[in-house]
Amino acid sequence: MPVGFDERHDKVGSWLAEEAMPTSGLGLIQGTGQNETLLAGAAPARIIGVLQFPALIDEAITVVENGHVRSVAGAAVSIGDPLTTDANGKFITASTGDEILGYALRAAAAEDDVLLMSIPATGLALAP
Repeated sequence: MPVGFDERHDKVGSWLAEEAMPTSGLGLIQGTGQNETLLAGAAPARIIGVLQFPALIDEAITVVENGHVRSVAGAAVSIGDPLTTDANGKFITASTGDEILGYALRAAAAEDDVLLMSIPATGLALAP
């Protein structure tokens, strides 16, 4: 990912990749085992954070759970948009009833653009 973003990680967790995670900046959900993760999808599941670095299956990973982090857009996103994940773990603007992990601090013009998001310490919310 490009440099120059103002990342600040207030809470980072150590997890285990339950599947291969080839790209950093994707959303993650709780896996089947304790401290294991899977890529987030569009199906309802609690998003736990954002993958910091790519990883192979069964490899230790770093998950940003709170703070400012670079992430991958699944579509165009505007500054201030509430963010959730698409079926590929990329971040998109949340619709009514979606789980919100954070908010866009920088815009993304298209899918696969890098955006800066803020994950609040207060935890997840549902989009109105």
